[in-house]
Amino acid sequence: EKGAGKDDVGNDLPVSETSEQQEDAASLIRENSDEDVTTPLEPVAPTVVPPGTFQKEKEELDPIALAEKKRRRKKAGLITAGSIVLFLAIVYIAGFVFFSGHFYPNTKIGSFDLSMKSQNEASQILSDGMENYSLNVSGQGLALTISAREIGLDLDTHEVTADALKSLALWRWPVDVFQQHDHSEYLAAAYHEGDIGQLIKVHVDQFNTTATQPVNATIAFDSATKRFKIVSESAGTALDYAAVMKVVDGAIVTLTARADITKDELVQPTVFKDNPALKTAVDAADKMITAD
Repeated sequence: EKGAGKDDVGNDLPVSETSEQQEDAASLIRENSDEDVTTPLEPVAPTVVPPGTFQKEKEELDPIALAEKKRRRKKAGLITAGSIVLFLAIVYIAGFVFFSGHFYPNTKIGSFDLSMKSQNEASQILSDGMENYSLNVSGQGLALTISAREIGLDLDTHEVTADALKSLALWRWPVDVFQQHDHSEYLAAAYHEGDIGQLIKVHVDQFNTTATQPVNATIAFDSATKRFKIVSESAGTALDYAAVMKVVDGAIVTLTARADITKDELVQPTVFKDNPALKTAVDAADKMITAD
């Protein structure tokens, strides 16, 4: 290596270090300056054994403990089942007692809704209904209204409701409580039938004065076929008093507010087209024509 020369006082100047020497020196410095730093480890949580673990394992291996555990489970199940049965028994008895004096939901007598009503309440409803009752008779051209005073109703509402309640099969109330109930058969209202009958007859007779009477089936000569044939019967428009009275009676005894008169209450013919005598008459008449 080439010397660096002398300084001003004649001393030798230091020789310049080579690149390799500089790198070695720097490496030595780094080695001496590096600290021995160890990266800290993450703390490890201690394993915690739940209380009773060892006891549980012991019981699982102990047949006596297993039997005791099954016995406790069975006892708990029996207690739960017993509680449910007791609850259902209480509900059943409560319903039995309640409906021994009350009507089921969806219950009616005649046109009156008695759902969930006690006997006294139901009896009062029927009594009030009788006082305000009126019957409208209409249909096929007939129309009249009969008041409660004209009808002269007479009904023991207490007896009616008592009989209706006695008819209930209380042992099956959990099923019947969801059904429809009509106890109108116990509602047989007494009334002045003679007075009502006379009133209805007056109206029917007056109506029939302008009505068409029924025509019986018969035979007639058909000019097109040159033979006899059967002509069907026709009902007409006249009302049958007995049939009308039957409808009115059925409405009154059940305190129904409306009596509908239909074609069934018209005066009906007495001879119909299927009468064997008509067929015989047609055959006889046709033979006479042929003979001529």
